[in-house]
Amino acid sequence: VAFYDIYASLGQYRKAMRDYMTEEKKELKDDDYYGQAIYNNTIGNYLRLDKSTPTALSYFKKSEGLIKVFLSDVTNQRTDKEIADGRILNGIIIGNIGKCHVQLGEYDKAIPFLEESRDIIKKYNKSKFSSDLIENTLALAECYLKLDNYEKATDYLSDDLNPIKTDNILKRNRIYADYYYKTGDYKNSTVYLKKNIKIRDSIDAQASNIKNQQLTSVAEQKFIIENSLVEKDSLLKEIHHRVKNNLQMVS
Repeated sequence: VAFYDIYASLGQYRKAMRDYMTEEKKELKDDDYYGQAIYNNTIGNYLRLDKSTPTALSYFKKSEGLIKVFLSDVTNQRTDKEIADGRILNGIIIGNIGKCHVQLGEYDKAIPFLEESRDIIKKYNKSKFSSDLIENTLALAECYLKLDNYEKATDYLSDDLNPIKTDNILKRNRIYADYYYKTGDYKNSTVYLKKNIKIRDSIDAQASNIKNQQLTSVAEQKFIIENSLVEKDSLLKEIHHRVKNNLQMVS
């Protein structure tokens, strides 16, 4: 397991980015446009999650340029799978650009990127599960809700979404809560807010349980180490005693 994945899962995106750059940059070749595109897209994602949105945008645009070079390069033969993977990556990068515009509050700018990304991923992902597709759909719902286009917002919210990531589930519930609040249905708005409270309480309880398990494990290890030290101390005293007796006999 790479350390940058651990840092990212802990929300330490800057540390994750620095570790990723250290580990992955040395493996990249200058003519590996696909690898370079993944590299710049990943750094852009760390920056986006760290809310360094303008810098993230510059990395995503660089990544977009690299994947276009990869897809238009006729000098190297590509398999159908390599081309499809390149198209999907292109869709993911375009979606990330759209999500950056959402973070900047530029909802009109974000919509074309997010819609194009959805179309590309749907076309080349062969109906497989895609977390990026769900994130882009939720981002579109959020954009239309911010622009007071409730019909479009609900279209995307009801677009057969089955989010798996907790963050996506929380976001979907929050968007529903905002929608119902804006339309004056405070009862349903409260229902979705309560759902998020339950999820967060569950996460906190799980985190507390893990912490208690860790503390128990530490206590058990401490007990084992202390007993081991006592045993070693007793053995050392016994050795000293025997050496002393032997020296007396020699004397």
